[in-house]
Amino acid sequence: MTEISVGAAIGSGFGLITRKPLTVLAWGALQVGPLLLLIPVYIAFISSVLPRLADAGSQPTQAQMTQMMGTMFAAQGGIFLGAMVAMLARTMVWTASWRAVLQPERHAWGYLRLGKPELFIILLLFAAGFAANLVMLPLVPFIAIVVMLLVARQWIAAIVVGVLALVAMIAVIVYLELRFVLLGPMIVDDGEFRFVEAWRLSKGRVGSLFLIGLGLVGVGLGVEVLGLALGAAVWAIILATSGFGFDHLQGFIQQPPATLIAEVVPYAIGSMVLSIPIVGALSAIFMAPWARAYRDLVPAPTGQTFA
Repeated sequence: MTEISVGAAIGSGFGLITRKPLTVLAWGALQVGPLLLLIPVYIAFISSVLPRLADAGSQPTQAQMTQMMGTMFAAQGGIFLGAMVAMLARTMVWTASWRAVLQPERHAWGYLRLGKPELFIILLLFAAGFAANLVMLPLVPFIAIVVMLLVARQWIAAIVVGVLALVAMIAVIVYLELRFVLLGPMIVDDGEFRFVEAWRLSKGRVGSLFLIGLGLVGVGLGVEVLGLALGAAVWAIILATSGFGFDHLQGFIQQPPATLIAEVVPYAIGSMVLSIPIVGALSAIFMAPWARAYRDLVPAPTGQTFA
C-alpha cells in the first residue's frame, strides 16, 4: 500500500513559501482585501452609535433611533456580503495552494482560478455545515437532558457521561474530516467531484493523516502564541500613542466620532495590512500538506513533477 510521507507533507507549505513568496503574499492580500473594504461600513456604524454611547443618560429621539437602526441593518448587510466575498476569496486561496502542489506548471495568476473546482468546494462547505447542524441540533439537547437527569441522582456519573459524549463527538468529527480531507485536492487535480473515491483513498491511512493534522495543530499553537504577543504589543502602542490608557477608556470613547475614528482607523488599517503576509503564509502552511498527501497516494502523470 502506498504510504504518505508525513514529514514532507507538513513541510510542503513552508517549502511553498520559500519558492513562491510573492504568490503567497497575493493569497494573503486576496483574503484581507474584503475586510479592508468593510472599514467604511464600520466607520458609518461607529459614527452613528458612538454619540449615543457618549450621551447614554439621555433618551434618543425617534429620528435618532430610526437612523441608528437603519445604520445597523446596513452594517449587517455589509458584513454578510463581506463574509460571502471573504468565503469566496478563502476558497480560491485553498484551491490555489493545492494547485501549486499538484499542478505547479499552472502558475499564472498565482495559481488562482474561479471555476468548477471552486464552486464544488463552496457547495461542499455549505453541505457539510448543513449536515453537521442536522445531526448536532437534536443530538446535543438529548445529551444535555441525559446529563441533567443524571445530575439529580449522581453528579459524578453525569460528569463522566458528559465528558465521554463530548470526546465521542469530537472523535467522530475528526475521523470524518480525515476520511474526506483529500476530497478538495482531488477535485482540483481532475476537476471532478468524486465523493466515494475520496473515502476509499483515505481508507487505512487515517493514522498518517491524523499525524499531519497533529503536526499542523502544533504549528498553529506556536503561531497563536506569537500572534497574541504581537497583538498585545500593537495594542500597547495604540494606547500609548493615543494618549489614553485603560484608566481613561471612557474619555477615549467620549471623544467626537470624527476624532475617535481618525485615531483608530489608521491603526486598524495598518494592522490588517501587516497581517497580509501572515495570512498568506498560514494558508500555504495549513492547506498545502493535504495536496502533498494526496499526491503521495495518486502519482502525477508521466513527465509531470509536483512541488
